[in-house]
Amino acid sequence: MKKSKCERPVWQIVLGGVLSALVVLLLLSAIAAMLVLNGVLPVKSIPAAAIVLAAAGAFCGALLTAKRLSVKKLLGAGLCCAGYVCLLLIGNLAFVETPPVGFAVIALPCAGAAFVAALLASRKKGRSHAGRRR
Repeated sequence: MKKSKCERPVWQIVLGGVLSALVVLLLLSAIAAMLVLNGVLPVKSIPAAAIVLAAAGAFCGALLTAKRLSVKKLLGAGLCCAGYVCLLLIGNLAFVETPPVGFAVIALPCAGAAFVAALLASRKKGRSHAGRRR
């Protein structure tokens, strides 16, 4: 019996989501650095901007992963978020001399963004007006 749809393995889909999350984070970080250098974004708000940018990257990667998976979208988005946060932690340990004391401040918004992305990806199409009566 042949499959009608050629589907990629789950680990490839999750890895693609993690890499896309990192690309989104790098692009948004470059924009934020430009805003800081131009004086639009104050220097005191860099930690808050880093949290928002990390969560936006996690959201984009998890949404891409959950959209590509046919089943278990929440698990796929969670795996994507876990891989993304692990890569952020490895980058922090490799390139920053201070230990990651407040890493939960970055990890928790990323997990929340992945949860929201999984919820958005699992919505049924065309059912928004099904319960409404006229």
